[in-house]
Amino acid sequence: MLILDLLYFVDFLFLISALGMLIPVSNRKYKDRFYVPFMGLAITAFVATVSYTTLHMPLTITWVILHIVALLTLLWKRRFDHWPLQTWSYLLAVFLLLMLPKWILGANYAVFQGNQWDHFGYFQSAVIYLTKSYSFLQNLTTKDVLQNSLYLIAKDNLNVRPSVHILFALSGAFKPLLLYKLSYTFLATLFSFSALVVSRLCCKLELQKRSVLLPYLVGVVFVVGFWGQYIFDINAWSEIAALPFILLIVGELLCFEEISYFRLSAWGVATLYLYPEILLFYSPALLLVAILLRKSIGKKVLLAAITVVASGLFYLDGTLAFVFKQARYGVGGGSFFWTYFQKFFFGKGDLVLELKAKADSYLLAMSPLDKGAAVAKVNWFWFFKNFFLSDASGILIIFFIVVNILAAFSGHYFLTPMRGISFSLTTLWSLLLLFYLAALYFFALSYLWKSLLRPKYLKYNDSSDSKEKRFYLTLIIFISLAAIAVLVLKQQFWSAGKALTFVSPLLLIVIVLSLADKGGLKKVLLVIFMLHQLSLAPWRILSGLSNDFVANVPYAGNSYPAILKDAIQSKTHYSFAIDETLAKIHTHGCDLVILQIKELWAREYWKSVLSLTPQVHFYSGGRKVMSYFDKGDFLGYEELPRKLPFYRPCTLADDLTLSFGSVK
Repeated sequence: MLILDLLYFVDFLFLISALGMLIPVSNRKYKDRFYVPFMGLAITAFVATVSYTTLHMPLTITWVILHIVALLTLLWKRRFDHWPLQTWSYLLAVFLLLMLPKWILGANYAVFQGNQWDHFGYFQSAVIYLTKSYSFLQNLTTKDVLQNSLYLIAKDNLNVRPSVHILFALSGAFKPLLLYKLSYTFLATLFSFSALVVSRLCCKLELQKRSVLLPYLVGVVFVVGFWGQYIFDINAWSEIAALPFILLIVGELLCFEEISYFRLSAWGVATLYLYPEILLFYSPALLLVAILLRKSIGKKVLLAAITVVASGLFYLDGTLAFVFKQARYGVGGGSFFWTYFQKFFFGKGDLVLELKAKADSYLLAMSPLDKGAAVAKVNWFWFFKNFFLSDASGILIIFFIVVNILAAFSGHYFLTPMRGISFSLTTLWSLLLLFYLAALYFFALSYLWKSLLRPKYLKYNDSSDSKEKRFYLTLIIFISLAAIAVLVLKQQFWSAGKALTFVSPLLLIVIVLSLADKGGLKKVLLVIFMLHQLSLAPWRILSGLSNDFVANVPYAGNSYPAILKDAIQSKTHYSFAIDETLAKIHTHGCDLVILQIKELWAREYWKSVLSLTPQVHFYSGGRKVMSYFDKGDFLGYEELPRKLPFYRPCTLADDLTLSFGSVK
């Protein structure tokens, strides 16, 4: 497994690094060749999507063509030195650090993390995009879906920013049968780029003047600290893929003296195709910064923006049309404050369960027959005011809520009071945490305020250019936080929580910048903050190893975005290390596998793996076929994939034992 992961990483880097040399990225300065691999990644994502959806080209052929072009480019340029050895080493080190949980905790950990719904949506779509053509999906029949429900998931996702699904499928095209082993590796590879871009942005803001190593530590902290783990654990494939590019756009505007139309256009196109929501979220702040810059720069930004919008016309349904649909959803009606993954704002204790119990009783009283109708009209701010501010115990609960929200907002969820401790100990713990957070917020907000209103207060050894960059960074952060506040006021808590992950790397940079100064208290706070975030990397592995009840599920609890009970059962009772069983199926020449696996996600995993082999079909006993896994519209009952008799059928029992015999 380790060798396969490393070969995948090397091939991925080779492809994007070579392709990135096709488009000019700099003013012929050596340092600016840093952007070459990112240019290649943007090219790869765009070409893969357009070739599959518009040109209807199989991804295996696209993979071959792109590698031929990469080799020819390498022979033409005769150089591969755009990054110094220390940059390559840093990227490899971050990748290895991200891969350690997979290598130590095994297949049951790596198969998916906290959000099996989205993960299988991405993964199964990629499997079908690699094995079936775009035309096949467009002409899909009900009979096709009843024989393989993965087809409908893949077809529906063609209109839901499919670029990251297609990119993953393309990256595994060198050996399609092994694609099921590479989803975690794919995400770790992309996420390592975010660490690199964050460290680069810190250097641009002259953080290295405080410490040469600090910018690189900040990059590591982002991907292995709370926010990085959170983004990874909600299986946000598109966000992971797009984060480097949106940060590159921010860096491009902050470092306006080096702005490039080609780079800005490439980063925008990549973001539009991979995750248009994050581009939409940042657009108001980025446009305001562009307006405030010089006219010559504003023209470049305008031209790049036109290029980005025009690129969306190559696949309108999955880019521009989709993002407008998402925008309407994101600012729509109210939602539950404890659902999805934003419930971590209430800490890792039992508080979220208490709040949910009160909210459920409140909704039942409002609308006994329709909980959904009740939540659409409820005012959750009124709920908190009237349920908790009427007595002393309620006021104390509000105090706990405020402390937990402040902790979660700054990436300190794991420092909140744990479950099962006494009320007095919870109070004392919360007070101590509040003192730490108050100091942290004071310095960070002071830094932002001074940067925005009085740049001359930044009396470091910085150039005036650096102060101006920090002014624009602060402007972007304030506008982003204002947008999040609007979502909260509209009670769109899921959208607000997701948007906070978009701006989390910038918040991290500001926290470090505000503390990276002379002064005893600031240094102490910086050390505590950095050590806490870095400690989450080994803690992730240790928690997965030590959790006896839930094997290979770090942080399974009430409020952290852990997988639901059905998926926990799947990881506890089923093994996802399937190589030996899969080898037996191929060795015996089985062309039909009868799946008797009862649990949904273990069964979906096997269906995905078997779909990678065209000559092997599956049948799970005529189960109901729904439009979205076991949810949504009822489409019919599963049908056998082709007429009997099959030559060599086999049965995979619920205990994952394999038997061979005839099917009648």
